[in-house]
Amino acid sequence: KTGNHAWLKIVQEAIGDVTWFVTWLKPEIKESRHEYIGCKMKFFSSSWLHRKSWQLFYKPGFAWRWKRFYRTYATIASYLSLFSFSFFRSLKKDKPDILFVQEYCSGRFDVLVLFARLLRIPVLTFHAGSTPDKYLGKFLRRYTIPRADWIFSSGQGELNMLLHKFGVPSQRLNIIRPPVDTAIYKPFCREQACHSLGLDP
Repeated sequence: KTGNHAWLKIVQEAIGDVTWFVTWLKPEIKESRHEYIGCKMKFFSSSWLHRKSWQLFYKPGFAWRWKRFYRTYATIASYLSLFSFSFFRSLKKDKPDILFVQEYCSGRFDVLVLFARLLRIPVLTFHAGSTPDKYLGKFLRRYTIPRADWIFSSGQGELNMLLHKFGVPSQRLNIIRPPVDTAIYKPFCREQACHSLGLDP
């Protein structure tokens, strides 16, 4: 299970019902329930343009030659993937109380901010480890990151960057460390740890 699963499990159990929206090239089901989190999952086809661009990039036998163009493709695809009419229609119909967005490093974040503004839905996002040099479509991030209603930073360095580089108001920032299951991951004595792994203390 990833940190993202842990985040959603906390929200599902302690705050309210989660609906996880998933875009797919060719979904075979419309809805399901996540076995670990317990939340509802809704599946949607990505936009027609996204599906076609995926096929053009990956399907040809010589696609491996295009590796050097991957970043350009990934940037374009990150914007196209969510421009799905069925996805937007579902957001409009369900009108969630808040959009909880993993990361703000790609065009998906920008599209979700746009949809949220159109539908008047607050956007909450959290930092999962990205760095500005790896952002896809980073020229737009200076406009979209400050428009998030709340950002959970993973540490002081990220928080300072959001404050000073992107101008996010301090009252919309918090530091929350990645969730860890302390029933599994917890400190215990060095000798016992070494012994359990067969290591010389």
